[in-house]
Amino acid sequence: MKHPTKVSALEKKLIVDEQLITIDKEKHEAESQLAETMPALLEAQQGLDTLKSTDITEMRSFANPVDTLRLIGYCMLIYLGHPSISWKDVRAVMADMKFITNLKTRDPDLFTSKQAVQLKIYLKKLEEKLDPNHLYSTLEKSERDIKLVTLMTNVSRVGGSLLKFIHAIDNYMDKYRETKPKKERLLSIENDYENNLSELNRLEISIEKLTNILDDFRKRFDAAMEDKLKFQQETEIALRRRTAAETLLSGFKSEISRWKEELNSMKQYENELIGNCLLASAFLAYCSSFSYEIRQELLNNQWRKYLNEKNILLTKNFQIQNFLSTNVEISEWNSQGLPADEFSIQNGILTLQTNRFPYCIDPQLQCLLWIQQREKKA
Repeated sequence: MKHPTKVSALEKKLIVDEQLITIDKEKHEAESQLAETMPALLEAQQGLDTLKSTDITEMRSFANPVDTLRLIGYCMLIYLGHPSISWKDVRAVMADMKFITNLKTRDPDLFTSKQAVQLKIYLKKLEEKLDPNHLYSTLEKSERDIKLVTLMTNVSRVGGSLLKFIHAIDNYMDKYRETKPKKERLLSIENDYENNLSELNRLEISIEKLTNILDDFRKRFDAAMEDKLKFQQETEIALRRRTAAETLLSGFKSEISRWKEELNSMKQYENELIGNCLLASAFLAYCSSFSYEIRQELLNNQWRKYLNEKNILLTKNFQIQNFLSTNVEISEWNSQGLPADEFSIQNGILTLQTNRFPYCIDPQLQCLLWIQQREKKA
């Protein structure tokens, strides 16, 4: 869906384009119509250049000129926009050194409708004076003007040149009156065109601003969509992790009771660790030379009783081999030839962990075989 401003701009551009076509067309037509009279006007202006100052002096020297010459003078006054019409005024105007220049440089477009009517009245009177019998009245205007100029030239050369100029001005004004409505309409259209063009420029600037805002919104929207996609992906990952965690926790439910038991056991082990360490240290320090029975007496009776009296906790069914070795180590020793009975295991612990070296009474060479097998790997 198009933005209203963009629609208005498109409509305004169509109007501006149509007005520009109309302006070009009507301007061309008006200029073409006026151009038809320009050659004659230029020729008449050039004809004025042939007039000499003596010709002008001769004409204005007449105190009471013939009617045809007087009427030519009145036409000059009308064209120059003189406020009054009299032969005295004609003579005063012609006395100006710039008289011919004033005629040539006068802008015909400044000629008013009232002046044009006055000019035609005097030209009509002049025609009646030059052609009283109406011999040329049936001719085309251009041909009739030529005949009248010839007749006027016979009376006065300067009068003929001025009449030719006046006819050119009259013809120009006829065309100008035809083109004036077009010019006025053209001026109105040009004003509308300028206004519409200004409005179009304003709309285009607004469109450019809106386009920039829209581009900014699009960038922000794209960034937001990227963030949304990123959050969705992170949410999906979090949900999968949550599901996996719930599955894992569900699987751990059966282990909770075992972990609790192990935790309690470890706490108990921690509480009994000092007593167990004291008992194990005493075993390593003193029991290597004693028989199995004496060792059991010391471990399970005398030393345990002493620790109990001192309120030092220790494991109820304490086994020295479980505290100072592991099942893996014992299995390895057995595979190396050490007997599996408790006394032999204790001897193995003493052999490896005590800092003292008691005599080893080994009539069956079991201990010797074990040591040889063990040290062989070393």
